[in-house]
Parts: sequence; C-alpha cells; structure tokens
Amino acid sequence: MKKFICGIEVDVERRNVKNIRIKIDREGQVSLTIPNRCSENAGVDFFIAKLDWVKNKLNQKPTKRHLDFKNCETVYILGKIHSVSVVPSKTNKSVLKDNEVVFYTKDTSNDALKNQYEKLLKRVLLLKSKEYFEKWESITGLKGSSLSIRKTVSRWGSCNSLTGAINLSLYLACLPEFCLDYVVLHELCHLKYANHGEYFKRELSKYMSNWKEIRKFLKDQSNTYLYI
Repeated sequence: MKKFICGIEVDVERRNVKNIRIKIDREGQVSLTIPNRCSENAGVDFFIAKLDWVKNKLNQKPTKRHLDFKNCETVYILGKIHSVSVVPSKTNKSVLKDNEVVFYTKDTSNDALKNQYEKLLKRVLLLKSKEYFEKWESITGLKGSSLSIRKTVSRWGSCNSLTGAINLSLYLACLPEFCLDYVVLHELCHLKYANHGEYFKRELSKYMSNWKEIRKFLKDQSNTYLYI
C-alpha cells in the first residue's frame, strides 16, 4: 500500500517480522515494513522518528568529479566516452559527434560549459526516451500522461500511478542505453502496480528477464558514468 508520510511517498506493507524496518533502494523508493503485531500508527510514528535519516539517505549523491572542460575532459553520453572541444563563438551551441562533444560558446567558464553539457544531456535523453517509451507502450499497452526530466540521483525515475506523470533523471543520458530501456519499462509498469511487490516484479520479468542484473548495474556501477 502506498502512503505519503511527511510528504514522502512510502510503500507500506505488513509482514511477519520482528521489527519495524525502513528501506531505501538505489532508485530512491522508500518502503516501510510493519510487523503484523504492531499497529499501522506505530509504524508511521517510527518512520517520523527516523525522518531526518530518511531525508539524508534520499539526498545522498554519488561521488562528484570536477569537470574541467578547458583541459580536454572526457564525458559520457549514453555510456560512450566523448572527448570535449571548446570553441569560442558569438553564439552558444553544442554539437554531438560520434566520439566528440563540441561546445560553441560565448562564455568559456567551467560553469557555463557545464550548463551547456546538461542542456545537451536533456536533448539526448528526450530523444532517446521517446524511442523507448514508444517501444514499451506498444508492447505493454501502458502509456503515461506526461514526461519531465529532473536533475536527480536519488532515483532514476518516478511515476505517479494516479496521474500517469513520469519523471526521469537527467543523468540517465550518461549511462548505457540498456539502463534507460529498463527505467522506462520500470516506470510504465508502475501505472499498473504502484508498489514494488511481487505482482510488479512479475510484470517486469514478463517483459525483461534480466531486469535484476540491470538494477544491480545501476546500484553498483552507475557512478562511473556520472559527472554532476
């Protein structure tokens, strides 16, 4: 059962366990497990008592690396290494080639170039995610109502199962395409099953047999590709 506790979306379940447990997965999904012997109010009170810990966990970010575009830094686009070229120009424009990103810019400061890089990531993600949404919507018959891109690393995607609104992390544009493929399917499946229970997992497995391996990759190796 999905609940909002202090503004945080939480999967609440009752199980035959000894203690109340809070879990936050790599995608930022929060779950609260309440023993059958305890009341739901007791579980919620426990969650509220641990609210600072929950918020800290959700706000944790991968180790940052400083992007120094002026010294031919390399970046990842869809999991592939691209060298960076900076060309002073009267206009701001970024061009993506096979193995190179060229920034034409009026402002060659690192912050300005990073801003252009993020705009490039957004263009790449919107274009690629459209392909995967069309693919999985056709296969599953599930379709979201809207798509937004956010600069989040606490979760790769989210879905409001009531409104159909889907969010994707901007930084999926850095990762190999199979990650985006999985996250798009994952969020579409939430239109049918709001939580991460067994029915949701069966739905994922029906369409993508290796989704657990991809989830593990996102948890263990995604930081390699991220410049934030």
